Amino acid sequence: MATGRDGPTVLIVGAGLAGVACGLALDAAGFRVRLVDKGRRPGGRLATRTSGGSPSGMGEDAPYRFDHGAQYLTARDADFRAALDGLVSTGSAALWTGRFATLTPQGLTPEPDAPPRYVGVPGMSQIPGQLAYDLDLALEAELSPPQRLADGGWDLGPFGRADLLLSTAPAAQTAALLEAAPALAAAAEPARFEPCFAALVGFDRPIELGADGLFVEDPEGLLRWVAVNGAKPRRPAETTCLTLHADPAWSAARLDDDPEILKHAPLRRLKELLAAGGGPALPAPAYHRGHRWLYARAVQVVAPRFDADAGAGFAGDWAPPDAQGSGRAEDAWRSGRALAAQVIAAGG
Repeated sequence: MATGRDGPTVLIVGAGLAGVACGLALDAAGFRVRLVDKGRRPGGRLATRTSGGSPSGMGEDAPYRFDHGAQYLTARDADFRAALDGLVSTGSAALWTGRFATLTPQGLTPEPDAPPRYVGVPGMSQIPGQLAYDLDLALEAELSPPQRLADGGWDLGPFGRADLLLSTAPAAQTAALLEAAPALAAAAEPARFEPCFAALVGFDRPIELGADGLFVEDPEGLLRWVAVNGAKPRRPAETTCLTLHADPAWSAARLDDDPEILKHAPLRRLKELLAAGGGPALPAPAYHRGHRWLYARAVQVVAPRFDADAGAGFAGDWAPPDAQGSGRAEDAWRSGRALAAQVIAAGG
């Protein structure tokens, strides 16, 4: 656990925005915080995939770079906006001032009023990575369901013990982790998610689509979103890297399909829509991969909750404050802050 604090020890499972927001608030309040995440980087769906480039370049010189989960962040809450603006001031984030439009078979309709959209620099994973920079963070860490100790703490196996256990993993995983706190596990179970299949398509030259972020209205219900990653700050300019997000219902109906077979359908549909609207013809891709997000967006939410008697709690984009939210990334931040407030109010 982190040193230099004299408050209770806290293990937070999940280093996405909810876990990071909760950890920062508890760390500032004097708690001894550790975050663990099974991923190679913090951030959850704030994720960036690269291909090519030199090992020493850490992905920044890769010719193919895709934000394949969350595409950008918006901030209505002043606290979240201040955190993002702080990252902008240090160069770890930027405003994406690209061209946004709706794509239909009839062509492109430009977006009339664009809200401020934040992106990580040089990728979305930079946002949680920089926010969590000073926290005690263990990555590629799997945690079995912890057990309660006689003194009221938690036995974390290879991670020792902690006074408090907080989960910001998806609801089903949270319920499993908190099996020793059955009331909390039951409170998390009603949350529901919709999946999203992502196709990552790279071309070896610049291609002009007429917009940088395309909200897709597809009569066939297949394609939902297209992003030109190179339109974001400090992305590769000599290639074209497209992130294609499929419709949630289409994705849900194909959960058992091989992603490397499924990846062809979104690209084929994009070509059809572009051709119907007079857009450019796309060549054969130089890079083409598929990725399935099982927990892409919360569609049924609960409220964040801390149980002082159990010494445990949960938060996430599926648990926004007062159960009021739509599964946005900002809801994860708000949820983590709300959980930390509950912990602090309870005195740990």
